[in-house]
Amino acid sequence: MRSIFIATLVIAACSRTALDVDDSTFVPDDASADATVDASPDGKVDAHGDVVTKPPLCSASNCKGCCDSSGICQTGTGDVFCGDNGGKCITCNTDFHCQQVFDGHACVSKGGGSTEQCSYATCPSGCCGRFNNVSQDIYCFQGDGDYACGIGGQPCAECEVNNDTCSNHQCLHSVCGGGHCVNGCCLGSECLAGTDIHMCGTGAVACADCTKSNETCQSQTCKPPLCNSQNCTGCCVGDICATGTQTNACGTSGAACTDCSASKKTCTNGTCQ
Repeated sequence: MRSIFIATLVIAACSRTALDVDDSTFVPDDASADATVDASPDGKVDAHGDVVTKPPLCSASNCKGCCDSSGICQTGTGDVFCGDNGGKCITCNTDFHCQQVFDGHACVSKGGGSTEQCSYATCPSGCCGRFNNVSQDIYCFQGDGDYACGIGGQPCAECEVNNDTCSNHQCLHSVCGGGHCVNGCCLGSECLAGTDIHMCGTGAVACADCTKSNETCQSQTCKPPLCNSQNCTGCCVGDICATGTQTNACGTSGAACTDCSASKKTCTNGTCQ
């Protein structure tokens, strides 16, 4: 009964800029040689300048269970995280429990998958349907999953067929939520990657503008810049500490680098002259 939604993520690795990097003064927060810093929306650069790509995100292609709101693959067999095939994890309510029904798990009424007629009388808070649209038995589903959405003992609707999401037991179009944006953030109804400094976040939360707090987007979270006056004697280009002696990257004391060429000057002792 369920349509499998496979999210595809293309991870583009970006190399470090051509700026001379002052590795001797740039020390990551954890002071580890293997620590990484955000250098691009899709990849990271370690302390040695090597690109480190992000691990695969939870999806139907790599998770037989379900994906929680943080993008972590759960087994999908418990009442707190119930689901399968890389779909959104559902938390089963009091009258439901996570039960294996054919080749997967779903929040089903504690009465189980019986052959009894499913109706408002037996399933007032959920919806009635056949698992995978194959089983002969009619099940009372919790009714808040994208593949089985509904309430009042009515037939379950498959929201995924139209790329909709289930909200308050109704299929809603273009809603940004955990089921469709577990690895990004929401800008209105649009799901974004969540790696941009102006649109940062993960877990289907509202995107945050890190510049408003003078922070940068690191691992999809607004945090203080990794390059600052405490760890950089040169100047900063984003999270990268440059020597501060180049015409296009001039400065000292962890301040933002200045491009002297814009004013037809050269960089002398960290100052455009």
